[in-house]
Amino acid sequence: MRRYTDNASLRLDILGEMPPLIKEEVPKYQGNMVYDAKTGATIDIIKDPKVFAKVKADNARVANQSTLRLQAPNGGRTM
Repeated sequence: MRRYTDNASLRLDILGEMPPLIKEEVPKYQGNMVYDAKTGATIDIIKDPKVFAKVKADNARVANQSTLRLQAPNGGRTM
């Protein structure tokens, strides 16, 4: 939102003669949930599509298996 210091700027903006506001360009990114514990998770922000594809493949669930079991020793089984 613009703040006008004088009436001339306000008039130019209403008439459409003011230059557009400059937006910062944001690089494309993707996120991946990382479950550190049973009740908590963090989000990894990844900018490189190749790295994101590898991370998703490494953390992919198979059928109805938990992602925590994939990371736990012995598949999360106690015996």
